[in-house]
Amino acid sequence: MGRLCYLASLRNANTGRYEHYGLSQLYGGERAHRTLSESHQATFTEWLDYELVRQQEDLRQYLESLDAELGSVVNAWLQLETYKTLLPLTASEAQRDLFVTDIEALLRAIKASVAASSPAPIAWPQR
Repeated sequence: MGRLCYLASLRNANTGRYEHYGLSQLYGGERAHRTLSESHQATFTEWLDYELVRQQEDLRQYLESLDAELGSVVNAWLQLETYKTLLPLTASEAQRDLFVTDIEALLRAIKASVAASSPAPIAWPQR
């Protein structure tokens, strides 16, 4: 998931072009764009081929690595649909649908496990 997020972050949201200064300097902007686009699609396809258990482990590990509380991150991803920015422009409609369905289910499962592992609030006796 980390690699998928990284590659998606290299895509300019306004143009859809992948931008990487170092690669562009070495190989030119068009070749860098094409290479990063192909890598993004390959990484995306590889992640889709994982079994759901592996997808959940990978997603959870990535979310836990972020500098925020896991429950807050999961809620933000669900509300903002952050995961949709990870879709390569070259993904087929079937791939897009599968990815969104899997991610949403996995995020709900992680959210439920976080809620189940949270300590219950202390019930203080009434005075």
